[in-house]
Amino acid sequence: MRTIYLLLLLLACINANAQAQDDYVNYKALNCIGPMPDDFKTGLSGMMQQMILPAGDGSAKALALESEFRELSAYQLMSKLYNGGILYGDKLSAYVSQVADSALRSDPELRKRLRFYVLKSSDFNAYSTQSGIIFVSVGLLARIETEAQLAYILCHEAAHFTNDHNYKGFVFRKQQSEGKSKTDPKRIRQRILEQSKADELEADRDGLKLFRSSPYATDDIERMFAIMLYSYLPFAEVPFDTAYFNSRNGYILPRKVFPEKAAAISAEEDVPDSMRTHPNVLKRRTAVRLLLAKDSGKQGLSFAADSNLFHEIKRLARYEMPMIYMAEAEYEEALYSAFLLGHFYGRSLYTDKVIAAAVYLMAKHKNHKTEQERMPYNRAGSRKKINVDNAYWESIEGESQVVYFMAAQMTPREMNILAARHSYAMWQRYGDVFFLNRFKDLMPELQERHKMSPSDFYGPDKAEIARLLPYTDSVACNAYFKKLDETDLRISKNSETYNYSRRAYFLFAFKEFYTDSLFASSHNSGFYILRYGHPAAEPAVLSDSGPDSARRILMFYPDYNAYTIRYISAGYSVYNYKAKNPRITPLAEMTQRDLLNTQFALLASENGISLVSSGIGTHARMDTEQFNRYQRLLTWYSEKAMAGEHFAYVYSDETAMDYAASHRYLVYTVMNSVDKGLELIYVMFDLKTGEMKVLYRESEAKASVSSNKARNMMRAAFKASATAIKWR
Repeated sequence: MRTIYLLLLLLACINANAQAQDDYVNYKALNCIGPMPDDFKTGLSGMMQQMILPAGDGSAKALALESEFRELSAYQLMSKLYNGGILYGDKLSAYVSQVADSALRSDPELRKRLRFYVLKSSDFNAYSTQSGIIFVSVGLLARIETEAQLAYILCHEAAHFTNDHNYKGFVFRKQQSEGKSKTDPKRIRQRILEQSKADELEADRDGLKLFRSSPYATDDIERMFAIMLYSYLPFAEVPFDTAYFNSRNGYILPRKVFPEKAAAISAEEDVPDSMRTHPNVLKRRTAVRLLLAKDSGKQGLSFAADSNLFHEIKRLARYEMPMIYMAEAEYEEALYSAFLLGHFYGRSLYTDKVIAAAVYLMAKHKNHKTEQERMPYNRAGSRKKINVDNAYWESIEGESQVVYFMAAQMTPREMNILAARHSYAMWQRYGDVFFLNRFKDLMPELQERHKMSPSDFYGPDKAEIARLLPYTDSVACNAYFKKLDETDLRISKNSETYNYSRRAYFLFAFKEFYTDSLFASSHNSGFYILRYGHPAAEPAVLSDSGPDSARRILMFYPDYNAYTIRYISAGYSVYNYKAKNPRITPLAEMTQRDLLNTQFALLASENGISLVSSGIGTHARMDTEQFNRYQRLLTWYSEKAMAGEHFAYVYSDETAMDYAASHRYLVYTVMNSVDKGLELIYVMFDLKTGEMKVLYRESEAKASVSSNKARNMMRAAFKASATAIKWR
């Protein structure tokens, strides 16, 4: 029977691989599949009731702590489930659950209590909750080398759950931060971090006990710690091809935009960890080595299932990574990860879309001077000191630093030219409007922001042009070429203005495109007629065929935040809520959100607008298809917000166009309660154009959410959107 099962599994893997090969060419993000799990349909109160906590002493203080923890952790879990990056029922999460079955086979009762979901996160991470949900990141699946390594990580997280580390940690933090002693706050924080590290070592120890009863090889754990040590790096190290953007027609990126060599990898096992939540890798590896000393002869498996399935899952995770980086505005990381995919699995429409989108958004940020808003954090793996002014690339180690260095060294004009040239080259290669849109958006910026025109670039040779000329007599041809020579002289004159020589590398950026009528019409149609003797053909008009949806609005479920000037820093306790004195709990916040949503629904009716809310407050009514649409829309919204207030295409614009056929606008609105006052922010996105506008932002010194002042603010905000819609 087992043999038949393995054969069927292998056939399923082969079929999955065959299907996946087709899907990888123009890869699309993974979606949730199948029935929506109960975890996603349970409200805050239901989550609180389902949570099993260790028995306390029954005192009023202990019961109060239990109640507070239930509310806070349920709220955090609900927020995580609806943050736009969760997978269930798909190939990745199904595989994680399958490995958990093998890893925890010695404790079937424990296995029944656990549920596994995959997070669309680039970090190497996994963590458990008090509710029995364990999250595993895409970044982890993209980096591990064997099924046994994943099994050990799942056993480690299961040990956190069985030891009630989440709840016990919460109680410890509360005791430390709310004690009556005059202890220095820094010492309080240090004690909290020390306790966190002790919990990690305990989870390593008890997780190893579970792992020993599994079919997996303990030898794989040693290598897993090495992967963890280098987990701040991309999923592979391959020298970046510095000729990647070069053309055969003279456009060659100069050596100055690349470092002499990539920064060395400085990961240290014994890095200081006094201010970290986890022990350093050396301490963890040493502790596990001591525990495994008696098991040196124990044999086990690196793969309990067919290894082909593992490698297919790893490949899927790696293909998800560039899109995650794009959503996080880490464009250099997205570019390098797409380059890696091309290196290992072959260049494709998908990898080229990511790279074109990445350099396009780098150019947009440089043009609009918003690079600092997306500067990545220090990714060095040691005590390396970083020059803050140059941290944009200096904090990066390994081969990907070449991409960061290139992006930092290129001027806005140079990056604009590179991105426009590359987008058009990809348009010619694939004929996909994805590339054409970005090219058309960059060319006006090249002309308006950098004051460049076709006369600043060399065109094709005269022989190439001659056969395109409409003239039949030599006099007309000679007259035309005289004009051509005159325009070429402008390059020399402009050299002084723009401080570059006639041999500047970007002068040949568009040479191969000038005889293409679509390029010429986008670049400068008037000059094209002068230089090449015939008008450029008008490009085809691209338009959607959806119904008129101007008076239909999508709204993310209204957000509500309560703050006071005396809030406690999350640095001392990650579970402290946003407000204190007056006390606003998660349950109260959800009530306020519901109140805001009801009021907006009434205002929509008053203004003759169809309003549909989506998100955390609508969980009970969602199915998997609706949840997938919501997550895709939230990703698009996040990308647009990270791209900046200036107009820009983002990678997942197709999502917005899907919605634009039925709903023209997306609204995000938040009401902030600060002490006794209120602030309302109302932002509207045009799903067809991607344009964002803050339509309303107002505050009241003294008002409650249920007051007439608050209702008047909401009414004014909604009228602003109704007016904007009528104007359009």
